[in-house]
Amino acid sequence: MMKRLGWVCRCAVSALVALVALGAIAEAKTFRWSNDGDPTTMDPHARSDGFVTSFDMNMYEPLLKRDRDLKLQPALASEWSTVDPTTWRFKLRQGVKFHDGTPFTAEDVIFSWQRAVAPGSDVAALISMVREVKKVDDYSIDLITDGPIPILPNYRGMGKSRQCRLGTDGQQRPPVALC
Repeated sequence: MMKRLGWVCRCAVSALVALVALGAIAEAKTFRWSNDGDPTTMDPHARSDGFVTSFDMNMYEPLLKRDRDLKLQPALASEWSTVDPTTWRFKLRQGVKFHDGTPFTAEDVIFSWQRAVAPGSDVAALISMVREVKKVDDYSIDLITDGPIPILPNYRGMGKSRQCRLGTDGQQRPPVALC
């Protein structure tokens, strides 16, 4: 009789735990988030506001990013250093591909920079300190500035501006955040 009573108690406790767990599930609430507007564009160079940037950064990857402590971390650039007071060299991460399998190279960074400083770009001011982007090799670029900028990687534009380009097949490739 005691064995049976112990078994009944265990079953009752198990049933109670299951009901409590199901009740907790039933109490789950829907999380709703809103903003005062929708993203006005997905063109990475058309707008430079916080909401569009936050939205876009879910799709684009920068040369550099920040960790939880806001320290610079590699993203598409695996390392960076100064060559001279007006030149920063970025080594690009190898093995990165666009969605269609096209490799990411220095040419993509140059295209991105040219597009970002072109008329109609809203991010040109963010990278105006960069006079030129030169290809060193397929996976290295030099950013040449008008004067010494020892904190260039900290500029907002270094981790925000992105690119999109046409492939050899004439199809637009989804943007990848670059310099």
